[in-house]
Amino acid sequence: MQIETIGGGYTDGGDRRIERKVVVATSGTIATPSSSYGWPLSNVNVTQEAGGILRGVFEFSQGGEGGASYNANGKRIELTGGTREVPIYNHPIFDALTPQQIQDVQTAVENKTQGPFATEAQEKLFGFLLRGTEYFLAPAIVGRVSEIESTLPNLEPIAKVANPPGLNAPTGTFWVCTAITASPIGTRYEVTREYTLNFSGWEDVETLYGWS
Repeated sequence: MQIETIGGGYTDGGDRRIERKVVVATSGTIATPSSSYGWPLSNVNVTQEAGGILRGVFEFSQGGEGGASYNANGKRIELTGGTREVPIYNHPIFDALTPQQIQDVQTAVENKTQGPFATEAQEKLFGFLLRGTEYFLAPAIVGRVSEIESTLPNLEPIAKVANPPGLNAPTGTFWVCTAITASPIGTRYEVTREYTLNFSGWEDVETLYGWS
């Protein structure tokens, strides 16, 4: 015979809710339940105490049910905006310059001789390089989507174009999956998929990465 005793209750872990049940048995063994109200069993601890009493502590975890990190769909959405250094000649104001025109400007800077240049964009590029401005700051945006899953994730989507739920890419940009991690939570896993926003044209993105 086994009965439930004090020590149980609910814990809100932020990213998941845990139900804890404590039972004791005076003889025989303790039966281990597989779930509670549909929540899967995530931890078991059975000990033998004085007088032949068995004490069992069972924990049932429900990912996405906590009161902090996860949304109503059981997902945690994170967005990080930053910058990266890009060579100055990749700035959009120099898109019309041909490789030869850029080379002509670089040669002029190396030889410390100015032009004459055929375009105003070359004049601007020459001025930047002459003043030592070789890079500019471009956006570097990373999004992460985390959810609780029952199995380890498939890693094939890494380095492929993706359309992650909850992350909206601005027009003319595309998400590329750059990392997938999985951390065990009881019998399941918290899986985080990381995406980097790519600002290249669609033709380049499709050629370089392709869909997952």
